[in-house]
Amino acid sequence: MALKLTIKLIIAAVFLIVIIMLGLSSGLFSFSVIKNSDVSDHKLVLERIENIGNLELVRFNFNDVVEESVIRKLFDVDNLAPDSKVLVIVNGEATACVNLKEVAKDDIKTEGDNIIITLPTPVICYAKINHERSKIYDANFTARIFNPELIDKAYRQGEVRIKDEAIKLGILEQAKENARKLLGPFLGGITRKNIKIEFKTPGLPKD
Repeated sequence: MALKLTIKLIIAAVFLIVIIMLGLSSGLFSFSVIKNSDVSDHKLVLERIENIGNLELVRFNFNDVVEESVIRKLFDVDNLAPDSKVLVIVNGEATACVNLKEVAKDDIKTEGDNIIITLPTPVICYAKINHERSKIYDANFTARIFNPELIDKAYRQGEVRIKDEAIKLGILEQAKENARKLLGPFLGGITRKNIKIEFKTPGLPKD
C-alpha cells in the first residue's frame, strides 16, 4: 500500500514538473524574480539616497593673510599723500558636497551583481570666514578714517581665496573619493550587491 502511494506521488510530481516546463517554454508561465529584485533594489537605493539629501563629504580649514589698500597719488606722484592699508588674518573653511536629491532613477543601473550609481559632480557647498578666529592685524589711521570699507573687502576677498585654494588643493576630488568610501559599503549592505559610484561630467546634458 505504501509502495503504491509512493509511486503515485512520484508520478504526480513528474507530471507537475512537465506541466511547468511546458508552460515556461510556451510563455504561459513566466518568472520575473530577477527583474523584480532589480526594480526593488533600485527603488530602495533611490529612497535611501534621497533621504540623505545634501551630503557634506569633506571640509578644508584655512588660515590666510589678506591685504587691501588704496594707493593715493598727489599730482601723479606717489608718497605725497598717505595710503590706506588693511591687513587681516583670516580663518575659514570650505566644504564640498553632493546633492543626492538630484539623483534620478535613470542614474541607477544594474549590471550582473553590480549596481552602478551615477551621482552629480561635487560642488563647493560654502566657503566662509570664521569671524571669531579672524582678526584685523593692522589698519592704518588713513584706512580707518577714509576707507573703513577695506576691512569688509578684505574679508570678502578672503572667502574667494579660500574657495579657490580649496579647489586647487583637490577638495572636489577628495569629495568623490569620500563618497565612494561612504556610500559604497552603506548601500552595499542594504542591497547585498557590489556598489559602483560614478559621477556625471560637468557641463554635459543628461541622457
